[in-house]
Amino acid sequence: MRLPDSRSHLAGGRRTLALFVAFAGLVGGLALWGSRSVATEESSADKPKEEKEKTEPKQEVEAKDKTEAKPEADAKDKAKAEKDAWEAPADAQKQANPIAADAESISRGEKIYTKTCASCHGATGKGDGKSAKILAKKPADLRDDVPHHSDGDLFWKITEGKKPMPSFKKDLKPEQRWDVVNYLRKLTAAEAAGDSAKKAATPPQEPKVMPEGTGQSHSHESHGGY
Repeated sequence: MRLPDSRSHLAGGRRTLALFVAFAGLVGGLALWGSRSVATEESSADKPKEEKEKTEPKQEVEAKDKTEAKPEADAKDKAKAEKDAWEAPADAQKQANPIAADAESISRGEKIYTKTCASCHGATGKGDGKSAKILAKKPADLRDDVPHHSDGDLFWKITEGKKPMPSFKKDLKPEQRWDVVNYLRKLTAAEAAGDSAKKAATPPQEPKVMPEGTGQSHSHESHGGY
């Protein structure tokens, strides 16, 4: 009977150990790769969530800023509209004219208007005075404006002024300003009456009738379908 060789037995043990080590390394490598893949997927899944969390507060802040800015914008628009309206206070609008609108008051008012107002508002109140061309804001057409305001309102406007129109509080005495109001009533009434008379005096134009047989017809098609 032959005994097993100890050297071959030792070599076989070494091969077994080497295979075991290689297998263990392979298993460890696979486990490491799997853990990295899971970590990468979790990181990728958390990224959109983090970006969303960062974006949502920003959007909320922007929406809040817009909401807060809107009342401020509305307040500015309201203030601008009130400024442009240029309405006299209620008590000033109700103030009665203490100067009778007689011929003497109207004559005095005409002289004052010609000297201090006509350069901008024009001789007939159309807003076409010589100085109107250099003004940033065109003077009002008094023929359209004056009839819609009370005597007290007009007196207050003349007194206070509004750029580019100056205040006449210091240049004209109260009675002089009332004289101007009386003259404005006559001026705008006369201009309105004159415009109405011109319109009434203008005869209506009769439609032209084309002679028959000319080969022309007055139709929409002949004028391009307007």
